[in-house]
Amino acid sequence: MEKENKGFLTKQGKDVPLGVSLQNNMFNFAVAMPGSSSCNLVLYKKGETDPAEVIPMEASALGIFTVAVQIPKKVGYTEYEYLYQAGENYICDPYAVKINGREVFGEEPKRPVRAEVYVSAEEAVPYKRHALSDLVLYKLHVRGFTIGNGSGVRKKGTYAGLTEKIPYLKGLGVNAVLLLPVTEFDELEASHKNGKGPVIGEPARTYLGQTVAKNSKKAKKVFREAEEEKKAATKVNYWGYGAASYYFAPKTAYAANKEKACAEFKQMVEKLHAAGIDVYLEMMFDGSVSQSFMLECLRHWVREYGIDGFHISEQQLPVSLVVGDAYLKNAAFFISDVPEWLKNQYPNRLLEYRESFCMEMRRFLKGDEGMVPAVTHYMKNRREEAARVHFIADHNGFSLADLYSYDVRHNEANGENGKDGSEYNFSWNCGEEGPTKSKKVQILRNRMMKNALAVTLLSQGTPMLLAGDEFGRTKQGNNNAYCQDNEISWLDWSLVRKNKELLEFVKFLLVIRKEHPLFTMERMLRETDFIGCGWPEISVHGTAPWQVDYSAYNRLAAYLYCGSYVRRADRTFEDNFYMMFNMHWEKHEFELPEMENVRWEIVFDTAAGKQLKKDGVFNGKSMELEPRSVVLLKSVPNPSVAKKPAKKA
Repeated sequence: MEKENKGFLTKQGKDVPLGVSLQNNMFNFAVAMPGSSSCNLVLYKKGETDPAEVIPMEASALGIFTVAVQIPKKVGYTEYEYLYQAGENYICDPYAVKINGREVFGEEPKRPVRAEVYVSAEEAVPYKRHALSDLVLYKLHVRGFTIGNGSGVRKKGTYAGLTEKIPYLKGLGVNAVLLLPVTEFDELEASHKNGKGPVIGEPARTYLGQTVAKNSKKAKKVFREAEEEKKAATKVNYWGYGAASYYFAPKTAYAANKEKACAEFKQMVEKLHAAGIDVYLEMMFDGSVSQSFMLECLRHWVREYGIDGFHISEQQLPVSLVVGDAYLKNAAFFISDVPEWLKNQYPNRLLEYRESFCMEMRRFLKGDEGMVPAVTHYMKNRREEAARVHFIADHNGFSLADLYSYDVRHNEANGENGKDGSEYNFSWNCGEEGPTKSKKVQILRNRMMKNALAVTLLSQGTPMLLAGDEFGRTKQGNNNAYCQDNEISWLDWSLVRKNKELLEFVKFLLVIRKEHPLFTMERMLRETDFIGCGWPEISVHGTAPWQVDYSAYNRLAAYLYCGSYVRRADRTFEDNFYMMFNMHWEKHEFELPEMENVRWEIVFDTAAGKQLKKDGVFNGKSMELEPRSVVLLKSVPNPSVAKKPAKKA
């Protein structure tokens, strides 16, 4: 039965779906209120304190409170916000898709936090994501990616700012972004404030032991100092993990146009897709919501925004539940461990996301003992039907540059006496702690970063770059910058020019990866000659061919990839590659395997600087590797081998 409420026509609503939906030209509101015997919908004009209307809601047979409302057309529904009232409590809709009130990141709301009456006009544009074996992931924080020095974008720290950087991402060679939390989280939830300064214009008062008079210079000074102290004491959850969140709504503070945050986020995704770049979200729930809520949330981001997949915790949401969901059948999921029984059942949908590659490769690269078996595993192994994400640095921990600039964490800015963050970083400062003017140390650090990038981007896995690592970003030795909304966390784009050589090396590696399918195999490489060509698909060597050394003290290894097992798109066979590692602090001579009718050519040498190759060190039969260096060779036809004349008929 329809009712009239100050120009709002209302009637009993439907209990599906929860949240706000447009049904029969009326806005349907549905909410579960366990333990409440009554519930009201409280409508507000945007920004106003007093309600425009309080509308009683009726409980359905399932106990869901509902009401359908027709908002006058002359006003427009986008001018309204709403809360639910249960007793004396006012509750913001957990299913809200747009939240108002948190427009400025890191600042207390200037107006009440409420849900907006918002319903999207259309679903996402269809897009076919890349195969997991072809992915090159780029992990970034939407705000920190463009808000820093030299980003060159007009709308810094926003979805629109990220959109402006699409040409950069394309030029770099990545084809997928993984975004840190972008839902409407409360970054000030756990903040601690020491007090408030005096309000200018009030009568004299005592503040921090000082008596200040009305409108005096001293009052202004004390007020300014108090504001600075309050700001310093405010703990900002910069990353967004673990914070209370409205999981259906994109974060308004990350939008350039605060009134159109949803549309701006959708446009960002569409433009990334148009550029051939997948979009994945880190979606970690705070533990207070049900699994059904989590599923509905993931469906919403896929349906509404076209998100290609999620990094989730299988402890919160079982992977069998999400991959089997009909509405998520095209989405991919990153989890810490893919169960054996799911690998073949859901191909091209599951990625293992864990630190094992990161930690073991860090140890190998800095010269720890006994790590050759580990590097061998990662150079040949890709789990059947389930890829592994390979990264050397993640948001939590040292950046790539800091990994070779600091022996220990430097988290003093976090205000926890330097005790937060991991003690086990497997880092090495290359001889001096922190910034240095030593050319020798700088050259070594550059080489170590190149070694790490080479092994990450050319190993048999799904590589991931942490934003800014391609041009040597630093977090000043902070390995737990969760509360640093400043230059510690923001990307310094001036480093693109300063560290251009490193950036070009990353682009070069990604071109190699893209052009040579041998580095993106969808299965584990075998150490056998299963096609009868005379060479195994992959073989492991030492300083002499076929003489691999797995002893604990050894820090040298070489890997031969036989191209006869792989055909390119044009049906020609792949090249052969020989990749050599010298993680010792001394030079070593490597003999090269002899292959019929081919010779070896240097692709890159991480010790060669920007030239990529060193003259006069390679005779075709052996090569001397500098300490702590990686060299990649490629086979080319040997012109010295004369072609046999064709037989006469």
